[in-house]
Amino acid sequence: MQAHSPVKDVRILIGIWSPFASLARRGIIRHAYNQFNKDLPVDVVFVQGDIVSRKRKNAHKVREMQHNATRWENQTFGDVLHLDCEENLNEGKTYEYFKKVGTEWTDKYTHVMKADDDTFVNIPGDFAKFGSNCSSR
Repeated sequence: MQAHSPVKDVRILIGIWSPFASLARRGIIRHAYNQFNKDLPVDVVFVQGDIVSRKRKNAHKVREMQHNATRWENQTFGDVLHLDCEENLNEGKTYEYFKKVGTEWTDKYTHVMKADDDTFVNIPGDFAKFGSNCSSR
């Protein structure tokens, strides 16, 4: 049996499901993740779809407002990933997320996960130790 060497170029993407209306919650989450060492190979993005408007007459105005506010938030924090789909729980948003990551960032990340905005992922600070504990089966 061959000994496993530590994973050298680990890069993790954590996609946090956070609907447009949860700006305050995203602020709390940003503050928490900013407490970690900046050298960790982890990126955190907040994943959103388009707001579903109940009134068709105003749907384009609602969507335009969302895009403007999201653009501002992303220019300020650089961590919002907007998907070209409606905001939903069980209608393909997860698929769209993994599809986007797989097609646009296939060479950037070795690990990709999704989490909800009521979940906190405790990131280990020593990835050399993390890598040496991994085994392929």
